[in-house]
Amino acid sequence: MKKVILFVIITVTGCFSVQGSTDEIKEKLVLEYIKLTKIEDIFSSTIEVYVQQRVSANPSINADQLRSFHNQFIGWEVLKEPIIKIVSDLLTKEELIAVNNFYKTKHGISYANKTHALNTSLADFIAKKINQARPSSQTK
Repeated sequence: MKKVILFVIITVTGCFSVQGSTDEIKEKLVLEYIKLTKIEDIFSSTIEVYVQQRVSANPSINADQLRSFHNQFIGWEVLKEPIIKIVSDLLTKEELIAVNNFYKTKHGISYANKTHALNTSLADFIAKKINQARPSSQTK
């Protein structure tokens, strides 16, 4: 009976050890994904572009204060853990391995370097389309 109990304890403990190890591997893959895709850089440059646009439109705005304000809410240090969780929840270990391997290729590196510009261009395009549609939707 003692051997059975000991076997059960070892088996259950072993399962938790493997799970912990799997979780650690996945977290490392998530952190690698974040680094390879330059997510931190995208967040930082988005804030900087916004600050520069606001200061250009209104030179009386204090750029440092505006930057600090936005970093409190959407800065990397605030969003890092939630983003890690989002990526971890959405992508499996196998998907992370495959995506990370792509981002290590010359095409993946190129894509990562262009992602922010691509997303910005798409957002600008959509905003223009929304603004074009606004007057016609208000007259109906």
